[in-house]
Amino acid sequence: MAYTLKLGTYAKKKNSTAQPDLTGWAEFSVTLKRGSDLDDPELELNVSESDIQNYNYAYFLGNYYWIRGKNMVRNDLCQVKLKMDVLATFKSPIGSSNMFILRSSAASDGNIMDNYYATTGQISYGHSEDATYTPAWASYGLGVYVVSVVGTQTTGNSTLWQLTPSEFRTFIGNLYSNIDGWTAGDAKAAIEKLLGGSPEKLVSSAMWFPAISFDGTTESTIMVGGWNSQTGGKLISDPVKSLSTISLTIPKHPQAATRGAFLNLSPYSTYTLTLPIFGSVNIDSTLIKNENTLYINISVDALTGQARAIVHAGNGPIIANLTAQLGAPIPLQGQSNGASIINSVTSTLAGLTAGLVTGGAALPIVGGAVAGGIGAAVSALTGTSCSVGSGGGALNLMIASQLNSVHLYVTDEDNANNGRPYCKVNNPASLGGYMVAYKAPLSISCTEPELLEIERYLTTGFYYE
Repeated sequence: MAYTLKLGTYAKKKNSTAQPDLTGWAEFSVTLKRGSDLDDPELELNVSESDIQNYNYAYFLGNYYWIRGKNMVRNDLCQVKLKMDVLATFKSPIGSSNMFILRSSAASDGNIMDNYYATTGQISYGHSEDATYTPAWASYGLGVYVVSVVGTQTTGNSTLWQLTPSEFRTFIGNLYSNIDGWTAGDAKAAIEKLLGGSPEKLVSSAMWFPAISFDGTTESTIMVGGWNSQTGGKLISDPVKSLSTISLTIPKHPQAATRGAFLNLSPYSTYTLTLPIFGSVNIDSTLIKNENTLYINISVDALTGQARAIVHAGNGPIIANLTAQLGAPIPLQGQSNGASIINSVTSTLAGLTAGLVTGGAALPIVGGAVAGGIGAAVSALTGTSCSVGSGGGALNLMIASQLNSVHLYVTDEDNANNGRPYCKVNNPASLGGYMVAYKAPLSISCTEPELLEIERYLTTGFYYE
């Protein structure tokens, strides 16, 4: 029985559904060899050796075929072996079949991690810091002192006062040298009579803070017990102070805009937040991938000297909840019974008075006992207020809050032939181009070998053209 065969020249990818335009193709009357498989038929046709060399593709019985072999039986008779092009033959049912498509060159989801391309040796760094920060020490006004005093103004156990360095210096000086008319020469007797030699009875705690203005009212007099300290200050009404929110721009991966937001995630992008006093903490990149700004809300407790930093981005969850000792405790001078102070007041008072007159450092009065009398304590204050450690200090405040990032670059891509992550259910006809399907269970009217071959193409990558 004779059949019609169309032959032509057609260039296409092996894993493509593209179909040729058959217009102008050569037609031949052929004989199907007995026992031929219609998927891979063998045909005999009358054609010259020079003509058959021009053809590489065939259309036969409504199907598309690759020419796999040509065997000249004699000068004008050729045996042609064909192999069905299943993607072209079943293009329409493939195109209309819904399947889970892993990768696509036509559409993609930039939030999905793409491990197809390796990282290179190229690295870039991002940096963002608090724009409101002023690095000069003078910006802190040399800080403030918060003292806890037991006196007639007491509400509860004690009152908290905020003092400037000058007010604090005067306050301490008056406690030891001039309380309600007591003069420097009478200081020993005054302390012994009024306090029993124990400064703890006057001030239960004192801390140095950076220039924080706690809420309260300014008073002209600080009452210590029943005595007028002849010094004013701010009576703190709320020991918890919320500072201005710090905003830091989140650096983005330089390739994220063109390759996908997944590059803003680890391991391609890593982030470290550094906050004065609180130290450094690694930021989980998944919590800031789609955010542009990192916010830090810091609150300070004047009673304990502790500070808390809440880190978040947008309306997302809390990224970090950090606590640290912001207030630097000022060491308390004296023993529990105050005896050592009483015995040393006479010999050290002259040095104290000179320090007050010349504007020397304020006297530390709270903390562990320090041997050596009042004079030794004067130098101790300077060291403590500029120290770094668990007790707080000034040195940690000399850097701005900052967010640093490290970004790893990825190699160049070939989207047209490799696609990008898509991971959605769709049909190939709606997308077009290159794609990779997952499993791709198809319902197509074809033989089992044809179906298995189609599924193999779909799951290893094909072009719908």
